[in-house]
Amino acid sequence: MKVSYYALLFAAEEGGFCIDVPDLPCCVTEGETIEECQVMAADAIRCCLADDIADGKTVPARTEWPDILKKADPDMGAVALVMPVEVIFPDNDRTPPRRLSISLPESVCETIDSFLVQAGGTRSGLLATAALEYIARQREGDAVVLNDKPHRGRPLKR
Repeated sequence: MKVSYYALLFAAEEGGFCIDVPDLPCCVTEGETIEECQVMAADAIRCCLADDIADGKTVPARTEWPDILKKADPDMGAVALVMPVEVIFPDNDRTPPRRLSISLPESVCETIDSFLVQAGGTRSGLLATAALEYIARQREGDAVVLNDKPHRGRPLKR
């Protein structure tokens, strides 16, 4: 499934940008650069839609240009940029995504974001693909080197 929404960018007081997707009330995020905003907006849209789908709600229709500007929140200030953001859900996986909170070193986040600006995609998509490839290699018996030490995996602590 492919969906596309308009994201409204506002200059943030502390620097960077705030991003609002008016068609999805729960969809607000931020980024330091316009490129990072594109990645963050796509990831936020995917998460909001996944929550809606999991709750049995229908996917909202996109408000077309220039009507999207009428939905801008006046409390956020002047719109700096309106950009379309396209999100693709894999057709082979109909299960709704589950939102997780993870912590990564800033340098890892910067490396991921830099790669995604060039290659396209989202953090969630990249991390999911990397995790599945890692698990497949582990099941085949190939050790993966993390932090200069072979890593064969540890049980997930709950």
